[in-house]
Amino acid sequence: MKKKRIIVPAMSPEKYIKTKARQLPLGKTYISRTSANNGVYVIAVTREHKGGKFTVGVYLIDMYCLGVKDSFYYFSITPEEFKDRILSSGINYEETEYVEAHNLIYGALEYAEEAGIEPAREFKVSEFILEPDDDRIPLMEFEFGHNGVRELVVGPDREEMKHIPTLEKNVPGEYIVTGCIDSCFDGSQDYDADYEAITGYDDPRSFNFDFHPFPHNPYPENLESVRHTELLDIFYPTEGNLGITLDETQIAKLRAISRDELLADLRVIAGYELGESEKEIEEDGCYNYNEINVMYVICTILAEIGGSDTKDLVRSILQQSSYWQDAYLGDYGLDIMHSVIANAFEDCPEELAGMVLEQGYSAYSRATMLFSLEWIALWHSPAREIIEREVRDIAELILHGDGSELPLLSDYTMGALSDIIVSLEMKQSLPLVKEMHDRGLINERVYGSYEEQLEELSRIEKSGSYVESRYTTLEQIYKNYK
Repeated sequence: MKKKRIIVPAMSPEKYIKTKARQLPLGKTYISRTSANNGVYVIAVTREHKGGKFTVGVYLIDMYCLGVKDSFYYFSITPEEFKDRILSSGINYEETEYVEAHNLIYGALEYAEEAGIEPAREFKVSEFILEPDDDRIPLMEFEFGHNGVRELVVGPDREEMKHIPTLEKNVPGEYIVTGCIDSCFDGSQDYDADYEAITGYDDPRSFNFDFHPFPHNPYPENLESVRHTELLDIFYPTEGNLGITLDETQIAKLRAISRDELLADLRVIAGYELGESEKEIEEDGCYNYNEINVMYVICTILAEIGGSDTKDLVRSILQQSSYWQDAYLGDYGLDIMHSVIANAFEDCPEELAGMVLEQGYSAYSRATMLFSLEWIALWHSPAREIIEREVRDIAELILHGDGSELPLLSDYTMGALSDIIVSLEMKQSLPLVKEMHDRGLINERVYGSYEEQLEELSRIEKSGSYVESRYTTLEQIYKNYK
């Protein structure tokens, strides 16, 4: 099979926006007030390139509770593309002054962060299309919340329910939940259950509906077997909490430990943390968010030193519920997981592909595995042909197999499968993607229609595959997320 040539741009759109977008002059700013009575605004902020193109940040603002609920960007698009993708998108935009948009975005952001709710993960890039939030921007007053109270409005897919543990922890008794609520939230339902199941049986182990763990070996009950006590000083400081970055001294201490001994101790610490989080669910019905950065830092270390002998650790992380991953890894950790998974399965991608259809993983974990296969194919070209074959076989088995051994998959997982076929330019497998859409197996709200996926394929053919940075050192990770 002839290998595709991957074109790697000199500077990725993400890096350009982070480093240079604010040097471009502000263009027009647009706002949609169609849902303003429900506390929702859509804002589009433009930056103008010298050649007449635009870089655009789009922000979905929830004034009642969630702040920057969603965000994305378009990089260096033509005026015609801007008209098609923004002005003719079906959203009723009108021009507004940038100062109004800035105050709405950052005011909603601050209001949400007071309750511990972080902005959409894409905002870490699209924020740099905005002006810095400093004294140069005049202040405007807006009312946040609804009738003086935080109101979490739940949509039809009930994904907003995942924020309830955070609200309960930070502002108990100071919020209400409205919208599409079928039953009272009791802290035990995993929002993966809100995706539509399309295969398998109603076995809770196969979908991680809730916090109940997949069967596992006993976790360590204490940290007494940790050989290098300097690790305990790092992970469990006597004063304050572990942050999301380690300093030079801490990194030096880690690297002074032999790799085998370091991995042995990390297995004990990770197992202990998994056991503690399991106890929290049994005793309190929710996570207590104590030492929540321990597993994240372990993942950063695995991104640097991980290899095929870390599969057990990676599996144990992927077998946790989506709520656990959100609480203990957060957006940064979930980004790093692609590098961690690649380290463990780069030399045996067929084993990772097999895990996609094993019992005991949430919809999000299955999608994470699939996207990791994509990145392995782009980072490690010798594995690409194997991965394309495995991805095609997964789709064939789901669509045309008898299904008797399949776990309970979701339309979110199927969307990820279709997205990878497109991203890897697997044109011969496009009929499988078309069949997924025709049978209603793909969450088109997340992944778009078949026609939209074909448009993405056309874009990839013209500009080349975008290759995400692979994390290989602690300094690289901490510089990016500090």
